[in-house]
Amino acid sequence: MSTMTNPFENPADVMPWDEEDFVPSTSTGKQKSPNQIRNEIQRYIDASSESQTFIVKDRLGLSYSSFSKFMNPKTYKDQWSAVQNGTYWSAARFLEQYKHEQKIAKKTNNAAAGAAGSKKRKSSSNDENNVNSAAGPDVATKKSKTETKKEIESYMERVMATTLPHGTGGRGPLACTRVYDGCPEIVKKIKDFYKREGVTKASFCRVIGNINANSMNQFLMKKKQDGAGMMAYPHAYFFFERMRIMENKSSSKKRLQNEVEHPNGFRLEAPRKKATETKQDKVTRHFTCFMNK
Repeated sequence: MSTMTNPFENPADVMPWDEEDFVPSTSTGKQKSPNQIRNEIQRYIDASSESQTFIVKDRLGLSYSSFSKFMNPKTYKDQWSAVQNGTYWSAARFLEQYKHEQKIAKKTNNAAAGAAGSKKRKSSSNDENNVNSAAGPDVATKKSKTETKKEIESYMERVMATTLPHGTGGRGPLACTRVYDGCPEIVKKIKDFYKREGVTKASFCRVIGNINANSMNQFLMKKKQDGAGMMAYPHAYFFFERMRIMENKSSSKKRLQNEVEHPNGFRLEAPRKKATETKQDKVTRHFTCFMNK
């Protein structure tokens, strides 16, 4: 009876980032600084379609508080003190594995493309003509990621060039002073837009008004109207409003309802939290009422 062997039982098969003494290094052999790891993981998050929360908790296996502390260099007396935070090592191992997987995928794709090209060159011209005739003129060719990214960025620029009916059509939030979509609606629109091919968080944040990526991530995690005071809210709203106008789409039922319920638009500030009454406040209030009787 054959037994299944574990491919990682052989120490030679253990990947570098799985070694206990793993240290993230640059191409020159120097240990990567916490600032370098911060920049690399932030670039990964900005380019990913996944939420920052998912990446932190599911990809890196970290608590959000630990991650937030590491990402703020001001919390450390010097940058190398940050290596004591587990985020440094988790992010470094994850990034090393990610780069390795990307390299393998690239080699596989190049090999497949080479094999396909070789096979195509060996086929006769008659066969190619037959295939082209059968396929017809509507055969779609897969675009490269670079082409797709350029197209979506060009599309977003055209959106931002669209003039709003109540303003000058400029990029700033004052181009239109009234916002008729609530925060939850804008959050949904942003997440749906992120799913489009070629869209990255970094390009979207830049085009709508150079919004900080961390600020955008925080806005996406807000509940109800808690994110109304953040700049990501009006900037994103104006983008989708321009997109609606450019694509000649009518307002949704929800949008029309909001215009009736909020004729001056939603307030661009976070709802004020009700102050909690302390035990001493209650005693003072009752005493004041008693004295006024």
